[in-house]
Amino acid sequence: MNGVSPCPYWMAVPQLLMLPFGDLWADRYPRARLMITAEVLGALTSAALAVELLSGSPSIPVLTILAACAGLTVPLFGPASRAVVPEIVPADQLQDHISRRLAADAVLRAVPEHP
Repeated sequence: MNGVSPCPYWMAVPQLLMLPFGDLWADRYPRARLMITAEVLGALTSAALAVELLSGSPSIPVLTILAACAGLTVPLFGPASRAVVPEIVPADQLQDHISRRLAADAVLRAVPEHP
């Protein structure tokens, strides 16, 4: 199955569907718990993907489901991590921190994924 990869839309669809809820959950639930949940979901998804690929015969439906699960981590982690910053960073350093984070995000978006 050389050259087979899950469609990137299977990561985007769960992100788009869950994005409105990520902000809502970040306001209503403990942000650290949401961030940990997203990271654990991402780790479990990566481990399952590794097992599936190492099995020698990866299944397209399984890869699609794993891509959808990976897509759920972004709307969980992102809003919670942005909302927790004012609780962690001192007020006099908050503007500098936010501007550095936005600059780093812009640089990472500008770098191509594949060489």
